[in-house]
Amino acid sequence: MRFLKNLAAAFLLAAAMLIPLSAHAEVTLTSEGTGIISSPNIQKALDEAKQDAYLKALTQYALNLAAQSLQYAVMKTFPELVRERGMKDATVIRLVSKNVQVNAVHATYEFRIDDGFIKEWLNLNRYDVPQELRPRVLLAITTSTPGEPVGQWWLNAAQKKYSAFETQLAEELALWGENVFKEAPDSRAVGIDALTVASLFKADLLLSGSVKVQRAASPVNTCTLKLDLVDVASKTVLSSWNISKKAELNSNELYSIIISAVITDIRSKLDSRITNVRIPQFEATICVDNIKSYQSYQNCFEALASTQGISDIEKSSIFGHSICHKARIKGTLDEIMRNFKDKNISADIQIKDDTAHIVIE
Repeated sequence: MRFLKNLAAAFLLAAAMLIPLSAHAEVTLTSEGTGIISSPNIQKALDEAKQDAYLKALTQYALNLAAQSLQYAVMKTFPELVRERGMKDATVIRLVSKNVQVNAVHATYEFRIDDGFIKEWLNLNRYDVPQELRPRVLLAITTSTPGEPVGQWWLNAAQKKYSAFETQLAEELALWGENVFKEAPDSRAVGIDALTVASLFKADLLLSGSVKVQRAASPVNTCTLKLDLVDVASKTVLSSWNISKKAELNSNELYSIIISAVITDIRSKLDSRITNVRIPQFEATICVDNIKSYQSYQNCFEALASTQGISDIEKSSIFGHSICHKARIKGTLDEIMRNFKDKNISADIQIKDDTAHIVIE
């Protein structure tokens, strides 16, 4: 009898080896959504809950695959992609449970999706490139505001900090994951041009120009931005912006409006400078041990395929109740396995050198 059980297990694992699974295949995601009940018929609310759950499930999956420093960018832009595509990427949709209350329905759904479009979108938008591998950007923008001295930190020894505008722009760029100097570097070489300072501090790109706030007609203010994106090494102007806004707002509020108007285009130009960057990747072996059923293995494999830091994974060998895989990883194996623990797979993890063993409990 024990021989027959072992033989059955061997056939089971052999079958698992024959089924094509990869990091670019279908994955199963589960999430809860909420729909508002506006009529006696709760179907509309259920549909709303399903769409809510779908958006949450895919957004969380995309966040797991993106670089940590690009989480904000994904949160701000990915939902629009899902709304445009609808649910056409879901091959299976299953209602797991629902809780009908007086004004709302809370429903849990399971979705089986092809994740190829998510990975392509992340790569296209460079959301897989972490902050430290993006071009280093320095700001040197002459700032003129009524009642205040002209801000030029690289020229004036008394001004050792970014102006209010430069600070706001730097913080916004950093929030979106760009590799920007968040503060003006402490330069002793006062009185030299901004491009030379950028070169001294090994910046790749320089955002230079001017921003000026003027009183048009009380209480209206006008803010004008003239900005160049310069490649420090070649001293070439890559792109320019000239924009003006008028409103009954103070300087900082006008700065926010101006920055919102140009931030997407600036980021697009910065992203174009990292198209040839290759993220360092390493090969590691990840074995799934103590497999008792195909479903338990499939659950574990799908969790691995969606783990942050694993760019590709495929089966390499089978022995007994174990299946081993070759994985391309970004970061250390310890980091990858810490990310895997977030998938809530009941297993013990053991790491030695470049091999990890996931022992299913």
